Amino acid sequence: MASDDNLGRHLEDYVDELVNAGRYDSRDDVLREGLRLLQIKERRRVELEAAFPPISAFART
Repeated sequence: MASDDNLGRHLEDYVDELVNAGRYDSRDDVLREGLRLLQIKERRRVELEAAFPPISAFART
């Protein structure tokens, strides 16, 4: 797994802020939560794409 050094200064600082504020116990917890939320977002995107055809399907030819 990639180290936090690859996040860039801005994101590293943000992760540190969250941990230092007591919102999360560790940097790993912050990254896990971020990935969990991304997983939910991607799952919803797939569900929406399946439920609604692309606009191009309605284009006249």
